[in-house]
Amino acid sequence: MTESGSMEAEAQQPHANLDGLGIFWITFALSWTFIITGGMIFLWRRRDMPILRIRVLPLSFLAITLLHLYWGAVQTGYVWFPLAAPEVEYWIMSIYLPCGIALFHASNSRFLHVAKAQKELFASDSASIISKRAKTKTFFCCFQSLNYTRKILIFVGAGMAFQLLLTIFMFLISRKFHSSFGIPGTEVTGTEDFQKSQMRRGWEWRPSVFWQFFWAWIVAPYILWQARGINDTQGWRTQTIACCLSSLHATPLWLIALYVPAMSAVNNFWVPPQWIALSIMLLESFTIFLPCWEVVRYNTLRQEALESIAQWQSAKLLGLRDLGLGSPGRENGFLPSSKVLKT
Repeated sequence: MTESGSMEAEAQQPHANLDGLGIFWITFALSWTFIITGGMIFLWRRRDMPILRIRVLPLSFLAITLLHLYWGAVQTGYVWFPLAAPEVEYWIMSIYLPCGIALFHASNSRFLHVAKAQKELFASDSASIISKRAKTKTFFCCFQSLNYTRKILIFVGAGMAFQLLLTIFMFLISRKFHSSFGIPGTEVTGTEDFQKSQMRRGWEWRPSVFWQFFWAWIVAPYILWQARGINDTQGWRTQTIACCLSSLHATPLWLIALYVPAMSAVNNFWVPPQWIALSIMLLESFTIFLPCWEVVRYNTLRQEALESIAQWQSAKLLGLRDLGLGSPGRENGFLPSSKVLKT
């Protein structure tokens, strides 16, 4: 009886799901990480190319890194979610996801800034440009004199700090995560499994959901509308539009997976945050691999142009030789003056 009781107790204890599906998710996460890392290294080694320099790779890579940390944690969630406390998932989703999404769309929106700056450059005269760059000592004017990248980093940094403080505040006041302190009425009673299920939903998650919804359904459509009619030869417009469309499904499907009872069977194999991870995969693909393809295409066209020039120069030299021009004893296709006098 003692041995059977101990075996039942061990079977009821949470354990990592290292079955076939769990091993698949781990292998898939590692493989995709290596692929993304290889693409980032490929772009970084060619960062001086104009087609990449305009994209500000450090900002894009920082956003991709934060999003990929969230993606890796969620993609392997089937394995480690039974072992981890819901508080861990709360902190991962409340920090990595909002900060990564904010940095990503800050980088993504630079397309509109560059297009607007080019229009102003060609439409404005030199006097107006100089007047816009006039130096003043007020704080607002000093902020206005900063370039777009620094401005957007200041805004995003302030938003990230606010999100961090809000996450800490909501964690402290909610008794879902700790029963000893917090606002009365926020606690959850019931079985342990029921308490864990309620910890993964509720008003504590709304800020992170709001930011994902804000960037995907408000900022992204605005970028799509502003990007219409912009002529782009470097694939940046296509990348921007594709990234905006990639995030639209994430929040609705995540909420459906959490609150629709019929999705419980799917959640046993595909955890709800993986719907957001799917959009992150699309963002990474368009941000990394589309520029890689543009670089390869640029190098191919450049090599073809160099070969065409070399062939044209060779054909020109052969044509001159066939006409007797440029043969030995002649200067620029004509006889020397001494030989002309002798004749």
